[in-house]
Amino acid sequence: MRTRPPHPTPNAPGPWWILGAVVALCTGLEALAQASELGLTDGRRWRGALIVNLGFWPGLLENWAANYAVQPWSMFVTYAFVHADFWHMAGNMGVLAWLGPPVARAVGTGRLIVLWFLCAAAGGLVFAALASGPTPMVGASGALFGLLGADAALRQRADPNARRVAQAAVLFAVLNVAGYVMQDGLLAWQAHLGGFLAGLALGASMRMRRTP
Repeated sequence: MRTRPPHPTPNAPGPWWILGAVVALCTGLEALAQASELGLTDGRRWRGALIVNLGFWPGLLENWAANYAVQPWSMFVTYAFVHADFWHMAGNMGVLAWLGPPVARAVGTGRLIVLWFLCAAAGGLVFAALASGPTPMVGASGALFGLLGADAALRQRADPNARRVAQAAVLFAVLNVAGYVMQDGLLAWQAHLGGFLAGLALGASMRMRRTP
């Protein structure tokens, strides 16, 4: 006997809570760093401590000593929640406000979480493979470029004639070239590339959520 699928519960939590959680965590850590820079934390330099403990350090994949046991693994995710300064964080949260909602509507909570963490991890992997030198990497950009790739792939599937992936690739190139020039080369384009490619692949493989 066929039964009708249950209707979604009106008050059930939607995919938006994960976007709010990312914003809350990033802004909370930045607020702590800002407070220390304003002298409100008894002299402790929180930004440096956050970068040392949560940033992505390529040397930890070689022979550097970790600050705690799981750091060489956890840094593939934690680096995405720490930023170099307020404007770095604010810009990334603005991009999240732009890209997050359409992807959240398309794939739902569970897949949005998968996208965020896997794209961040892919960004770390490509950064480790292509970057040179011991400079650490922080910021949500790798995961955000992953959302850009996923959004393009999902829209391409919904409208195969729209060339969404090509448009996203051009936007990716323009943003990274502009950022590289404006920041005098201090841009983790490797993490951006890893996140973007992972987002494309994941977006192409995910089923879009059915809406009532």
